[in-house]
Amino acid sequence: MVRSDNSYKKIAAGILLIICILIIIVLKWIRPGPLQYYATTFKYSWNPFVGWDTLIFHRNSYLADIAVMVPVGILMRYLVKNRILYLFIGACICFVFETAQPLLKAGVSDLLSIICMYIGFIVGYICFITVCYFLKLTGKEQK
Repeated sequence: MVRSDNSYKKIAAGILLIICILIIIVLKWIRPGPLQYYATTFKYSWNPFVGWDTLIFHRNSYLADIAVMVPVGILMRYLVKNRILYLFIGACICFVFETAQPLLKAGVSDLLSIICMYIGFIVGYICFITVCYFLKLTGKEQK
């Protein structure tokens, strides 16, 4: 049985997605160094409007949350064609990654991190759609 070229692309995208998820697991759950400074006082922070001082203090963490989810958003959009299912899976991935941190004693679950991860996921979707649009516009899309 001969596989089509498209099925090999989907397999490669699936492998890349697994690699991206493993990288996120290492960054979120198996991080080196001490926990965040408030990890001993509480495990969940469900208030996304924490004030500018806290937001500025943790801005690199929130930017990293956005950056790590962009490739996951791109690869998931390539694999999942249904938009509603895609958005639901993205929300579940972001929620699971963030809420598992206190359970694994790897950090604090933060609602703003979930929001930032989902923003990164949506940015990946926008990147995928933009690239597909320009490929179709230039006629370089393979059929």
